[in-house]
Amino acid sequence: MVDRNLVAGLVVAVAMAAGTGCSKKGGEPPAPPETTAPVAATDAGTTAAQHPPIVQKDIEELGTKILQAYKRKDLQGLADLGPARAKEVLIFLEPRNPHYEELLGDNSWRMKAVRGWDEKFKKMRIGIGVIKLYFTDLDENTAVVLELVEEGQKWVFHDLVQEPRTTYVPGADGKTTPAPGPRPAADPMTPPPNPFPVHEGPAPGAAVFAGIEGTRPLLVEVQALVAPGAPGTPRRAVVGLDGGRLAMILAVLEARAGVSFSGADVYVNVAGGLRIGEP
Repeated sequence: MVDRNLVAGLVVAVAMAAGTGCSKKGGEPPAPPETTAPVAATDAGTTAAQHPPIVQKDIEELGTKILQAYKRKDLQGLADLGPARAKEVLIFLEPRNPHYEELLGDNSWRMKAVRGWDEKFKKMRIGIGVIKLYFTDLDENTAVVLELVEEGQKWVFHDLVQEPRTTYVPGADGKTTPAPGPRPAADPMTPPPNPFPVHEGPAPGAAVFAGIEGTRPLLVEVQALVAPGAPGTPRRAVVGLDGGRLAMILAVLEARAGVSFSGADVYVNVAGGLRIGEP
């Protein structure tokens, strides 16, 4: 199951991976980029199977207990409602401790927010392992949120945090969003959007080519990874296609494109467990 597009797809995948895993001859492999994973949040009422039970009434009762303990400066109460690792820290805080002033000091923004609470929660948002209860505002642009995190099969107090008020109150910055008008008709001279967008910075080592299974066309993804190898013979691991073809393509890339693989391990995989062969 293959046509001649396989060669182009494999070359693209390996060359793109080489852009992140190794350098031109004589160069040093670049450090992998740092990535962060954003936390997704959904509106109240949506839950994930791995979370403890989420009942809005119970969550709000827990939030009320936490804010009341905060208002009383009840460290033991906050420790009982917080995670296990925080109990030993909270119960030993003293007023002269800088952390005490930051958390419970009369001039701290947290204490001002708790004292300004009207005993009602404005909105609840549920994310992965976290619940946020928006309960008051510091000013016209800043909301104060009570964060709960899951511990085992229950929710516990994590912290009070500041967030942009527009996160919970659309248009709170005073800007109005115009109502959407009718959708303009598509211009037949305008090309459709690219289904394979160009990545900013180093591109991932993957390429899609059109193969054939019998008489049925099939899109196949070839994935490649080039990583700095240990001294000695570099590793070549191939899953789903002929290893000899990979060796030939690496030789061509090194001879004609100036990309050195002599000190790099190369891994190639055909997504979905497919096996690619010559017709």
